Amino acid sequence: MEPNTITTNEFPTSFAFESCSFVNHSLNDFYYKEYSFIGVDNHTFNISCESKIGLYFIFSWKGGLDISFNIDKQKSITDFQSAVIYDDNLEGVNLFFEKNNYYRFCIIGFNQKAPDENFSFMKFENAFLSQISFNIPIFIGKPYSKLINNIDKLSNRIHENKDSELILEGLIYQILGLKAEYFKDSLNNELKSKSILTNEELKRFNKVAEEIKNTPSFEYSIEYLCEKAALSPLKLQEGFKDIYDSTAMEYVRNSRLDKAVELLKSTNLNISEIVYSIGLTSRSYFSKIFKLKFKCSPRNYRK
Repeated sequence: MEPNTITTNEFPTSFAFESCSFVNHSLNDFYYKEYSFIGVDNHTFNISCESKIGLYFIFSWKGGLDISFNIDKQKSITDFQSAVIYDDNLEGVNLFFEKNNYYRFCIIGFNQKAPDENFSFMKFENAFLSQISFNIPIFIGKPYSKLINNIDKLSNRIHENKDSELILEGLIYQILGLKAEYFKDSLNNELKSKSILTNEELKRFNKVAEEIKNTPSFEYSIEYLCEKAALSPLKLQEGFKDIYDSTAMEYVRNSRLDKAVELLKSTNLNISEIVYSIGLTSRSYFSKIFKLKFKCSPRNYRK
């Protein structure tokens, strides 16, 4: 399904905003909504829909969010935190936005079916809701690197609009499963810090990872990456291992190979030109690492 651009009727008509974008993607059992905007005024936004299942997963990239059913139950999440909210009585879940703040967040919910008709909800109910305290219907927890990585993947793939519903739903299952695992650990008092990096360190780390992805041809070094991220070599490597299951330089190499694939598909550059454009100098080395990852030569891949 093609992602849609927001229209003003997606928000309450009295809600004023600037620089607004919106993605709404519906799958079989799930929906995914992503918002990005600057609020002109202080405002409350009720995210409840006509679904018979008042269960929401919310993640904030920027701006944080104040969430409540009413003033007495208000809780907050910061950048890179997520929350699971269970509105059992369908009372309505409210988000609070402050004037002049920039917000970017997403909501994953279950589509408009009765609970016993939504197979995905029933699976999640067994893993999570059977243990939740209905006196505390909002569970937050600390930023979790692997969870953040999967949310970024889901957002990127929905924006690109290339993947099948099966792949997208698989990513949503991973996200909800990681959150359920985190919740169970906290209930059992066995929770250790699942994030190697603090919230501020994660922000800097993500900027560095994004720079590598966008500019793979640069001659990166551990010293350069540590300086850009303001992290020690140990913290930097632990971050890449935790989030991408690779070392920093393996991530650079994989980003270059991903760029090479893009160029093979979309340009007429020859192999040598592609090698130099992604920051490598040896065609034989490029062919070797390409074949290790994609199980074929660059020339055969293009065919």
